[in-house]
Amino acid sequence: MIIFEVEKYMQLVDEAISRYIEKGAAWTDIYNRAYEAVLSAIRDKDVEIGRITVLRDAALNSLRALKEASRWIPVSERLPDDDTPILATSGNSVVIGYGSWLYRNPEGELRMPARFGRGMSVTHWYSLPEAPESEV
Repeated sequence: MIIFEVEKYMQLVDEAISRYIEKGAAWTDIYNRAYEAVLSAIRDKDVEIGRITVLRDAALNSLRALKEASRWIPVSERLPDDDTPILATSGNSVVIGYGSWLYRNPEGELRMPARFGRGMSVTHWYSLPEAPESEV
């Protein structure tokens, strides 16, 4: 790939040099210096593209991890740890609690205690972030 790019640019260099200098030792010296400069520039460009690719991939991986960490998790996929503060939902309402509050009723349905009634059916949960540190 690099050689193809160098040759493409060197055709232009050849034409430019040939307009002003006849082929000979001086022409060859100028051409060789131009070849090295073009090759170096293309290599530098490829290194920079490589750096940009690494940074882009790292950013995409961070974004994927952030999306994964901040999504509603189906209870069919996994359940929260007992001491994890969570939001739980059935799709209609949301309650706050801890993973240890989840229980299965006699029918096997996953539920969470609610303020009124016999509790709420739970289909998804969301882990709450840690509280900020106090600046006292």
